[in-house]
Amino acid sequence: MASKTERFWYIDRQEVDVSIDPDASTSVIGLVEKGTSTVTRNGYSTDFSSISTGSLTLRLYCICQDSDLAVGTLTGIYTNIPDQFHETILSKVIASGYKDPRNSDLNNAQYFDQEYNTGVKEAKKFARSNYQTVGSIRQQDF
Repeated sequence: MASKTERFWYIDRQEVDVSIDPDASTSVIGLVEKGTSTVTRNGYSTDFSSISTGSLTLRLYCICQDSDLAVGTLTGIYTNIPDQFHETILSKVIASGYKDPRNSDLNNAQYFDQEYNTGVKEAKKFARSNYQTVGSIRQQDF
């Protein structure tokens, strides 16, 4: 029977200068496997090393975020924002409309700001519930 190799993945968050490359990714996925001996590099000892096989097939599922909205891109369709949060965005827009001096109604503005803040809390809770940064890859024999 073949020995089972424990494989793990992690996300390395890197600082990227977006002024140089606006499309640069700020996260890198690292794949490692647990070795049988300790490796020492640059004064650090670890049991983990790069994956030793070159024929490993991976399927990655991820959650992504939309980029920030800009004035020139407001005509685009933002399909990555879940439907249940579209009303939250509208609440912020309506609150901004009520804050305008021509249509000043601070009671309504305060109400829609409160609706927006409640929606943001729900969106953050939703994002945390689907976000994983660690895991392990387990070998399956068929």
